[in-house]
Amino acid sequence: MPTERFLNLPAEKRERVLRAAVEEMARVPFSEVSINRIIQAAGIARGSFYQYFEDKNDLLEHIMAGYQADIEAAARKSLAATGGNIFTAVQDVLGFVVAFGTKPENYDFCRNVFSSAMPCAEERFAFLKMNAQTMARQFTASVDVSGLRDGSEENLVLLMKVLSALMRDTLLRVLKYPEKKDQLRADFEAELDVVRYGVLKKEGL
Repeated sequence: MPTERFLNLPAEKRERVLRAAVEEMARVPFSEVSINRIIQAAGIARGSFYQYFEDKNDLLEHIMAGYQADIEAAARKSLAATGGNIFTAVQDVLGFVVAFGTKPENYDFCRNVFSSAMPCAEERFAFLKMNAQTMARQFTASVDVSGLRDGSEENLVLLMKVLSALMRDTLLRVLKYPEKKDQLRADFEAELDVVRYGVLKKEGL
């Protein structure tokens, strides 16, 4: 995460650095992102960059922290509006993320970050780890577990893992095939129903 030195910069300079970074990450796959091009566009010295961030991974973590906060806010808003319905919240969050990621001004950045950085990225980027246990703890008080077969925190963690994986997979497919986003969201709804209702008849097999 950024150093205090970066956080203490004038707001205009911070925004200039972040804007240059986002533009560079939108221009090329993340593996090809150049710190030299970022600092040139931002008008700062190379040495200054390393006084602000460890590397381009650290810079991306900071950029994504703001987006994560927006996603969490969307989840909390949906849970409050639906009386804690986790499945509706997941649908709403996916809708929020897809709408953001496919906006013309955001698409190239999101595609490059989530698609190009994906191989082994979970080992490098906290924002991609989808820590289900942390998420479950954050939202336990807001989720209505009365309709779940098992409303324990352990089961909620497992559910979060499954739902997070479905959302992440759908987002990656949407960013790869934005023209198919409506069909991909319909596929997600079908997958969500399998999680929600299961596949066995009541009497089982």
